[in-house]
Amino acid sequence: MYDPNHLKRSPKASGQIWSTWFILLILSVGMALTGYLHLPRQTTLVLLPVIMVVMAWLILSRYMHLGEENSLLISSAIGGTLFISIFLLGFLVWDAVCIYQASPH
Repeated sequence: MYDPNHLKRSPKASGQIWSTWFILLILSVGMALTGYLHLPRQTTLVLLPVIMVVMAWLILSRYMHLGEENSLLISSAIGGTLFISIFLLGFLVWDAVCIYQASPH
């Protein structure tokens, strides 16, 4: 049955959405600025995935409301996402190595 009041948000929920959005904005700007900071390569390769995991956790817990679900659902969502990410990253790395080996240097 349709309930017209289901779209009304409490001020607390609205504040949580905006604070999360602001945190995600700051993290995104920080990720973009790492290219201009001339950090050591190893630091950048550790820092960027850590920031990405924090951003993914914020999105999953706040916007997708997984923080309020049972642990099996949380584990399956996070595990499946990590598996697909690692699988796709493996193909990207393999392709990059093939391209690097094929290019004259």
